[in-house]
Amino acid sequence: MEEENKTKEQLLEELEVLRKEVIELKKKHTGVEEKLRKQHSYLAALHETTLALMNRLELNDLLEAIITRAGALLGTPHGYIHLVEPGEAETVMKIGTGIYSHHIGFRHKPGEGLIGKVWQTGQPLAVEDYHNWSGRLPNSPIDDFRAVVGVPLKSGSKVVGVLGLAYLERGRVFKDEEIELLNRFAQLASIALDNARLYTSAQRELAERKRAEEALAAEKEQLVVTLCSIGDGVITTDIEGKVVLLNPVAEKLIGWTQQEAVGKPLQEVFHIVQDKTPGFYENPVEKVIKTGAATDLTHPAVLIARDGTRRIISDSGAPIRNREGQIIGVILVFRDITEKQKIEEERLKASKLESIGILAGGIAHDFNNILTAILMNISLAKKCTYPQEEVFERLTEAEKACLRAKDLTQQLLTFSKGGLPVKKTTSIAKLIQDSANFVLRGSPVRCEFFLPEDLWLVEVDEGQMTQVIYNLVINAQQAMPQGGVIQIHGENVVIGAEEAGLGLPLPAGNYIKISLKDQGVGIPDEHLTRIFDPYFTTKEKGSGLGLTTVYSIIQKHEGYITAQSKLGVGTTFHLYLPASQKHIPTEKRVEENLPSGKGKILIMDDEDIITEAVSQMLRYMGYQVEVAKDGSEAIQLYQRAKELGQPFQVTIMDLTIPGGMGGKEAISRLREIDPHVKAIVSSGYSNDPVMANFRQYGFSGVIAKPYRWEELSNLLHNLVSYSDQPPAITHDKSRYPHF
Repeated sequence: MEEENKTKEQLLEELEVLRKEVIELKKKHTGVEEKLRKQHSYLAALHETTLALMNRLELNDLLEAIITRAGALLGTPHGYIHLVEPGEAETVMKIGTGIYSHHIGFRHKPGEGLIGKVWQTGQPLAVEDYHNWSGRLPNSPIDDFRAVVGVPLKSGSKVVGVLGLAYLERGRVFKDEEIELLNRFAQLASIALDNARLYTSAQRELAERKRAEEALAAEKEQLVVTLCSIGDGVITTDIEGKVVLLNPVAEKLIGWTQQEAVGKPLQEVFHIVQDKTPGFYENPVEKVIKTGAATDLTHPAVLIARDGTRRIISDSGAPIRNREGQIIGVILVFRDITEKQKIEEERLKASKLESIGILAGGIAHDFNNILTAILMNISLAKKCTYPQEEVFERLTEAEKACLRAKDLTQQLLTFSKGGLPVKKTTSIAKLIQDSANFVLRGSPVRCEFFLPEDLWLVEVDEGQMTQVIYNLVINAQQAMPQGGVIQIHGENVVIGAEEAGLGLPLPAGNYIKISLKDQGVGIPDEHLTRIFDPYFTTKEKGSGLGLTTVYSIIQKHEGYITAQSKLGVGTTFHLYLPASQKHIPTEKRVEENLPSGKGKILIMDDEDIITEAVSQMLRYMGYQVEVAKDGSEAIQLYQRAKELGQPFQVTIMDLTIPGGMGGKEAISRLREIDPHVKAIVSSGYSNDPVMANFRQYGFSGVIAKPYRWEELSNLLHNLVSYSDQPPAITHDKSRYPHF
């Protein structure tokens, strides 16, 4: 038994020994694996870094990449690169990171400190504790690190710089494999540095060559401009004022060729007179020779060409001197500024028209406010009478006159502001007939209409489209002063995808085409391409704005207009407008006798005549009404009514409040209070973008001033649901028999 027990003990001891050996083997194996993993990681990082460096050719960019990647390889943010500039006896710190970042430009001499020794020996050098190293610089500005390493950057066998890293922590040192890795990295970085320097040198050489070429080209160009300027006319003369040279532009402007003009006195071929007042200019050659300096014409002159053509020119002359500084001739440079002069005149005219337009817009806006009050009061007055009474008829005629005035203010607004069209789906046939017939009343010109009943609907601003027809018909009427016939045709047109862009700059789709043909004098071919240009006109009393306005309106409707003409036969304008897929909306119509309204209405307007007239009409229709002068007051009233449980069903808001918050800003604030707010935007400026796109700004409806009670009542009926509204306020039917 004892022998058996000993044997077990021996086995256990042997097993324990084996277990320890296995543990040691595992440790060694783990260390080898870790070493291999680390080496693999270093190699991968080195490969990645090499690829990154080789793609950088700008020196500063490359230096930043080198120091950043080197620090990443060895796990420290503190590093620097010193470079030896050509012809210098010191290294200069070009880039630094971490603690070195504040010492850019620091210099080292050969053998001085760690950097100087690496530069001198061309070998890597690592110090475990720089504070106690005997070779440290006594007055080094950088003294925060502990371990430091430097490796050479070489170009061939020559050291051109030093790459260094540092650790700040005590006890942390650069291991041999890290130093070797950094040295290998520096070798690769040196290659990239050589490439960058070669690239920089090549770029510098190319830049210098380019500068030399540009200087030569500039000198050649200056010579060409002097002798044969493309943009201006150039004439050179001798000291006696006889022509020596003409460039092609001068030949074209004066009507003389080089061969014909050479040797002739300048006055014979270059004939200039005063522009505004009669008289000849002083000979510019004599003036230059007399003063010995360059000179300009004090005012634009008129150049009379050989064929009698007159052009407004600007002129300058300068002496031509030989190497001794003696004047041997004169060079005269001039240019045709006729068009420029016209543009300046038209710009002045446009400025005046803009001022008139602003005035017209303001008048139209205020007039629309007055018209709104007049229309409302006329409507109320009509409700106090019976249709068979004569006063009812007079009020109806006054109402029609107000609506005519509304059309007039709409034209003023279109002229003054332009703006986006306020579109609605409609049939354009009646609009064309009414507009054309209105223009031709009392005229020897008549219209013939060929407008089919199945003409597609369009989405247009009726006011702006009326102005288009007005302008085109007036244009045709003026072309037939002795009378004649204007034919207006309408047809449906389909432009297929294969036809789009071929002849008509329109996308594929359905269009209506309106053709307006006159029997007038016609338009010359040279003018036909300019008829839509601003201020272009061949009429003595024309402004040149009519067809420009037409073109602008058609463009804003995403359409196209073109013209054909033949002298002595007439002119035809073709208008293309996109057809609408929509139907004419069937709104709830108000009966002749106003139905009772229910609910509370908030009116925001700064004009008392508006709020008073509209409020009275709404109250007589049965609504409860409150009034606000501006957006701030409207917001307060709206919020208070909501808190009291007596909210407003609809808010009618003026778009523009001088000196106060208008409807555009107020609606955004109201939507914060009540996301379901129902608001109608109203303005005398019907071409304002908010009016055209009211839903995008948060409004539920739009109504342009001036408006009739029928329009407002229809709009309110379409917006308000009466199922949960308070009872109606009854009105005195004996006083207003039509309620």
